[in-house]
This record gives sequence, C-alpha cells and structure tokens, in this order.
Amino acid sequence: MDKSWRLATAGGDNNVRMWMIHPNIPSPAALAASSSASPHPPRAEYFNQALQSFGESHLNSTDTESKYDKETWRVRLMTRATTQELYDMAWSPEGDMLAVGGTDFAVRIIQTSTGTVLREVSDHSHYIQGVAWDPLNLFLATQSSDRSMLISRLTRNPNDKVDLVLASKNQRTDMRASQALTPSEAASAPNDAVTSERKRSNLPTISPALHKQEEIKQPEGGEHTHKMYGDDRCSSFFRRLAFSPDGALLATPTGQHIVSSPHANDATKLSNTSTGSVYLYGRASFGHSHAPIAVLPGHKTVTLIVRFSPILYHLRETPEGSGKASVFGFPYRMVYAVATQDSVWVYDTQQAGPICCFSNLHYASFTDLAWSPDGQLLMMSSSDGYCSTAVFDYHELGQPYDYDKQPSLHRTFQFSVEPTMPIPAQNTEKPTTAGGAQDHATLTVPNHSAPELKPEAKEGEPKKKRRVALKFEGPIPPS
Repeated sequence: MDKSWRLATAGGDNNVRMWMIHPNIPSPAALAASSSASPHPPRAEYFNQALQSFGESHLNSTDTESKYDKETWRVRLMTRATTQELYDMAWSPEGDMLAVGGTDFAVRIIQTSTGTVLREVSDHSHYIQGVAWDPLNLFLATQSSDRSMLISRLTRNPNDKVDLVLASKNQRTDMRASQALTPSEAASAPNDAVTSERKRSNLPTISPALHKQEEIKQPEGGEHTHKMYGDDRCSSFFRRLAFSPDGALLATPTGQHIVSSPHANDATKLSNTSTGSVYLYGRASFGHSHAPIAVLPGHKTVTLIVRFSPILYHLRETPEGSGKASVFGFPYRMVYAVATQDSVWVYDTQQAGPICCFSNLHYASFTDLAWSPDGQLLMMSSSDGYCSTAVFDYHELGQPYDYDKQPSLHRTFQFSVEPTMPIPAQNTEKPTTAGGAQDHATLTVPNHSAPELKPEAKEGEPKKKRRVALKFEGPIPPS
C-alpha cells in the first residue's frame, strides 16, 4: 500500500512539474484481511514546479504556485543542442547519453555529464518525431514525418567517440492485402493463439508481413507495394516508437496497412483501403531486411505512440488445453500500449487481440504514455493539458517473473558486441502455429548464454580484489 512513484510532466506552458503518484494497490493478502473495507483510490500529489530563474528560490518567487512546492529542483546542466524545436528524446541504457531529434532534420547524441554534442547525423529529410534507444545499447531508431524509419548502429571510433552507422531504412514494403477486423472486433474474437492461427480471418490484429520483397512481382491477387507510414497530415507532432525491454522487438506507429473490404457498389469485388496500424520489427533482421515481421492493423485513427512495460510475465494457459502457445514464439509475455488520437490499446506478445482499451478520456489527442517501473501503472497525457492514470491490480496483466530475472534490471552494456542478459529459460515445447505464419510471426531471440566462469588463481599469483555489491536496506531510523 505504501508504494509510490515519482512522475515528471512537461507541457506547452514551458513548465516541468513533479508529482508523486500513489496507486494504492492493495495486495491480495491485504484484501483478504479486510474484505469489508474498500481500497483507497489512486491519487496524485503535487510536489514542485521546476521553473526558477538564476538566483530565485521558492521563498522570493512571484509565482503563485510556488507556495505549494514541497521540493526544490534546479537546472543542473543546460545545453543548446539546436536552435530549433525538439520533438523527442531517448536516454541511453546507462543514462550517460541522450539522443534528441526535432525540426532541423538531425538527430544528436549528447553527453549528459558535460552537455557536449558527441554526434550529429542528418539522414532524414523532414522533422524527426520519434527517437528510441536500444536497451542492449547497439542500435538507435528514429522515425520522421518524411515517412521513413531508420535504424542506426551505435559504434565507437578510435578516438572513443560515439558514431552512428545507418543499418536499414524502412519506408516501403510489399504486403498482402487482408481482411482485417478492428481491434474491438479482434478483442471479442477468441484469444487462443492456436485457434486464431487456424482461422486467418480471426487473426487480424497481428498479421505476418513478407520478408522477401522479390516474391512480389505483380500487384494482382491482393498484393501491393505501398509506403508504410503516413505523411505529416496523419499525426500531430509525435511518432513515438519503442524497443521491447528485452530488445527483441521494435514497434513503430503511424503505419498504413492495406486491407480489403467489399466494394460499395459491387459486393463481389474488393476495394483496398489503408487503416491505422503499428509495424513490428525483429532484432534479427535489423540490418538485413527492410520488412517488418508483423503488423497490428484495424485502428480507426492514426497510431501515435507505442510504449512497452518494463516487466516480463509468464505465459498464460490458453483455452482448450492447447498449452502456452504464443503468436510470437517467446517463452514469456511482454505487455505494450498503443495510443491513437482518441484511444489507448493494451496488447501483449502472446495473444492476437488486445487486452483492454481506454477511450473517451480526453478532449484532445494523446501526446505520450509512460509505464511505472513495476508495470502496474500506465500514465496517459494529451494536448488538452490533462493526464490520466490507469492502475492494474496484482496479476491483472499476468504473473511477472522474479525481479532478479528481469532484463530491464540486469544488462551488460557494450558497443558493437551483442551483450548478455539473464533471459528466462525457454520452454522445451515449441509453440504451435500455422504453416505459413510461423516463419514470419516467430522471432529469433538473441542467444543469451551464461558467462563462462574463470578458473581460480594459481598459488603465487596475486589474487584480484573482489567488488562488493551494495544493497539498499532502507533509510536510517531516527535516533
């Protein structure tokens, strides 16, 4: 009941505000102990408005809101990376670097300790509206209103400076035109991965894409070459793409997917239309293929934001005794949220349909999403100046792995070398999927083998000093 999370929000009023979010999620034991008592609702506590000029404090500030401040925050470092407007930023896994992109068509990597711009690359031809840093510290993905998504490899040059090398450019694709349902229709369909794979019409939410563009030679037969992403009229200012916490997936919004529907004048003919969608790429094909491995179509409005929960969950038992099948073939579940202009959909990597949907919450379009570190809190902001909080009960999204097995908490960060992460062991049984969809919908997860133990030092050789890991036990009690 005492778990709380600090939240920072920034708005068009040029203010950064600090909040303390109290989700007030009672544990199952607490609910059983007090079955008659109703749990306290979630609440947000205002802490500080971080906008103070040099030499000014909350004591002499003329701002009327300063009297409500419970903390004092000051600017530690300011860097003018560009004179133009910035649209998105992404922290490196270690927090020592920051990637920013904006209206000058360039992405810059800033060293957070000094504010120095380490690298500047201008591979896009229009505004950069989304930046995502690979949790394994090997790639940087950017998305622009020029209707392209770029994946660049992070490297170190001989001068120990960061460099970006373009690995792939994703702009056009050859996709099969399919009859796709809306996410609401997919949610009402059976969630059993095996059943929905056997009936292709019941699997619209995750449709496998084609890997080899050479296979498509003629547009007849429902196959078309088209631009994957919408232009600058499809979204406001943001195309917030995201990596999964294990680094195996990259999800990109503002996608356009071709679907077939009966013609208005002739029911025997099909007319092709595009729907709002999210394209998903597999890590194994970042530098080798420009085609996504799956697409989430059927949204009525354009998709703007994708955010993954940092927590890995155990696979759920599927109905009809089919075991723990997964449409992606992962030995675990990952949960992610997709925001359109007027709704937020929550998905996972095991089933085809969405888990839930939030709609009619705000008067204006959504601008950003954020998960709490424990994955039980989802924050949603919009351009009307308000934020909404969705609180999930214990195990409502699934049973999480032990925290010592979460990849978001244990990583080895290197450049140009695939690092090792403690990924939970895979199941011995291979997930059952339909014939043609298995090759495209199943991802190849990097092999994270355990590091080899070094032999003990021989006699006479100096022994290396052991580093002792510090463990936080809590604050010092008052005397």
